[in-house]
Amino acid sequence: MTTEEWNRIESIVDRALILPPDRRTEFIEHQCKGDDKCRKQVHAFLDSIKKADTFFSAKKNVKDKVADFAAANHTEKIHHEELIGDKVGSYKLTHLLGKGGMGAVYLAERTDGQFNHSAAIKVIRGGKANSEIYSRFVQERQILAGLSHENITRLFDGGVTENGIPYLIMEYVDGMPITTYCDENRLNLKERIELFKSVCSAARYAHKNLIIHRDLKPENILITKSGVVKIMDFGIAKLVMPERSGIDEPDGIQKSPYISFTNAAPEQLGDEPITTASDTYALGILLHRLLAGVHPLPIKKKTGNQIHEVIKTYQPANPSDKFASLSSATQQQIALERNTSPYVLKEALQVDIDAILLKCLKKKPEDRYQTVDDLLQDIERYEKNYPVKAVTPSNLYQTKKYVARNGTFLTAAAGFFLIAVISMMFYTHQVQKERDIARIEAAKANQVTNFVLDLFKGSDPEVQRGDDVSARDLLDRGIERTSYLSSQPEIQANMFEVLGRILTQLGEFSEAEELLTQAIEIRTGLFGESHIQTVSSYEHLGSLLSSRGDLFEAQNILEKVIEQRSAIFGPEQAALSEANTELGYIYRRLGKLDQAEQLYRSLIDIYEQKLGSEDPLTLLSISSLGVTLHGQGNLEEAEIRYRDVLEKREKLYNTVHPDVAMSMNNLGSLLLNQGRFEESEELLSRALDMRISLFGESHPKVALSTNNMGILKRNTGNFEAAESYFSRALEINTRLFGPDQLQTGINTFSIAELHMLKGEYEKSLELYDTAHTIFTNHLPEGSSFIARSSMGIGEALSMLGPEFLDDAAYYLEKGFARVKELHNDHSVEYGLALMQMGKHSFEKDEPESGTEYLLKSYAILSGIEGYDSARALTIRELLTKYTGEQIVHISD
Repeated sequence: MTTEEWNRIESIVDRALILPPDRRTEFIEHQCKGDDKCRKQVHAFLDSIKKADTFFSAKKNVKDKVADFAAANHTEKIHHEELIGDKVGSYKLTHLLGKGGMGAVYLAERTDGQFNHSAAIKVIRGGKANSEIYSRFVQERQILAGLSHENITRLFDGGVTENGIPYLIMEYVDGMPITTYCDENRLNLKERIELFKSVCSAARYAHKNLIIHRDLKPENILITKSGVVKIMDFGIAKLVMPERSGIDEPDGIQKSPYISFTNAAPEQLGDEPITTASDTYALGILLHRLLAGVHPLPIKKKTGNQIHEVIKTYQPANPSDKFASLSSATQQQIALERNTSPYVLKEALQVDIDAILLKCLKKKPEDRYQTVDDLLQDIERYEKNYPVKAVTPSNLYQTKKYVARNGTFLTAAAGFFLIAVISMMFYTHQVQKERDIARIEAAKANQVTNFVLDLFKGSDPEVQRGDDVSARDLLDRGIERTSYLSSQPEIQANMFEVLGRILTQLGEFSEAEELLTQAIEIRTGLFGESHIQTVSSYEHLGSLLSSRGDLFEAQNILEKVIEQRSAIFGPEQAALSEANTELGYIYRRLGKLDQAEQLYRSLIDIYEQKLGSEDPLTLLSISSLGVTLHGQGNLEEAEIRYRDVLEKREKLYNTVHPDVAMSMNNLGSLLLNQGRFEESEELLSRALDMRISLFGESHPKVALSTNNMGILKRNTGNFEAAESYFSRALEINTRLFGPDQLQTGINTFSIAELHMLKGEYEKSLELYDTAHTIFTNHLPEGSSFIARSSMGIGEALSMLGPEFLDDAAYYLEKGFARVKELHNDHSVEYGLALMQMGKHSFEKDEPESGTEYLLKSYAILSGIEGYDSARALTIRELLTKYTGEQIVHISD
């Protein structure tokens, strides 16, 4: 039955009830105009009202007045609007607050002068003067009179007017429905759950007083301006017989039209007994709407009969899946109202909330939480990171809960370690299962998770008090115990790979390489070179080598991995592997920018089609394309790409996250190159702080951000701060990678540039030479870093005296030729190279070419970084030094 049909039926019944019984049939025939369906529904409604006489149990004087009123068929003020201004007891009705199935509610003010007080007064709807409604009205008075709870509206008084109309004087609640309140105030999930717990507290209190509400919908749960929950409208509540242990026997009123079908439990639509579990079902719908933002059942635009069928038969999906199925715009709106992002909201709903809500919404009452206490206890387990009873137990689940719960004695790194182990094992097994490549038996999966749990036995606070458990402790324990799994080679290989990946993320590259190599050897022996598990281990080894700076070897491995994945899955599926983005990174580092750009653009096309424009892997590829464009000097498109990714990542994660820090770092670096120092510093500082909070003080990403802060300080002339940042970055990378790796070479190069600006040429030459040696060992001939460090050596030599000018020319000219090939004529790199060539020309006593070089350099660098940047100032000083003229401003 649609809303329009129901309103029509209700109107006909209302008017039929005030007619004598012998005139009703003719009236109904006339109103239905030959519509048999309409006629049958009206007669069925009237029949249900007649049957309700058995429930009328009010006091004798009330019954008499009601009967007199119905028999006399009063025509006095039976319309709601006409009652405004009337007095009811000591109150005057001021305006209509709302109408329901059985009555109307008015705001009223006390008029006897004793004190000012507002109240809500509920009166019977005049057009429905029938036994059932009066019975329900009296029952509501009896129920409210016996309830005293801070979250249930209070009953002050009740009675019957001079015209025989029953009324209730209740607490006036100036509030709004709970769902509206939460959305308008953008309450997060934790805050919504706190309000929901208050609703549960009130429902539990009612149940203990043998009362089932039966209509716990948002409209009956108001939140005051001070944030207090108030449950209202006990008009269809049911008193439970104590001897029935919470069961409400079928009584003919189950299908009452006053029940909200959209919130009704299946048993409320039939003849099954109603229990406290019926309220649990309604609470489940309420919590689903509060957290996931939608009704769990597909009831939109459905008729009454269709809704009835949905409630009876439809199995709700996981709330997280229901949310994920919504349009992107709807997801964004729902997430915004919860002060979060779609990605974070979906993650928050998964597992625990999914399980709790689905248990509330079971079709059979016996399968739900039997009491509100049971529901509350599971919610509290969720909040305290204990295993939720609604979730099917597993070692993997219990381990995750263990880590989340024990942050007080696990260091952040150790917790990160175990979560990463679990996630990697789950992802690997799940992907293989989904692709039907290797079925991982449940026993093997349990062996792995049991193994990880065993690592923590010595970490239990009951066993080991007072000592933090470090990631290093767990790693050492894991490596030692994995070595004893030789009789179970497949499990051993799994653990070697997992531990190797963790060590890679923690920057322990030598040990990581050893473990990944062992995993490869075992899997090659078990499955062969081309098996997906072997290929997986090679992929992680390639990523490790890339992170360590062994780019040639990493390139060879990853290109082979992609080729093998294509043979197994096909080219498009293979493109979804992160090996592709890692390979693009290697191309960039090797100076193959055009090749990297082509790869990233093709990946973006595939990812947007297969995964969507906001998938993390899509955003990673767009970000990587931005870095490539940045390196090519295409700063305009690079900035557009960076800002797009940062905006989407902030919406996606809405929290401290490595990808958000990456985007801030990238955009900050670009703005730094453009001389937009204030905006750059804000982003680079935030990226550094975020990375320290995520990874600790000693991590490659922290070193990268620290080095960028040094460049910022150097370029703004704060050499002391710059040297501090550079030294810190070099210290981190030396400890992580060793003194002669690519990362330390980059830090050394930055410090060499600083000493050059300070006029400390011998120190600068020493550092440029060290960096050049490192770059030559790790990068292909002609790469940008090799060319730029070569020019740095030449610049330092030219400044040390005329005896070094020939050697200086060799390094400068060799490097300059390559810089012109790699970087466009508006790039920072080209501008710096021109400055170096200008200084050398003046030292060789070639003032005309020297002036030309410096003027071009100044035009480029001041245009990018601004006229007040350290490098622009340096060029002005050089021109003054060599030409004797004071340069104030030069434009191109």
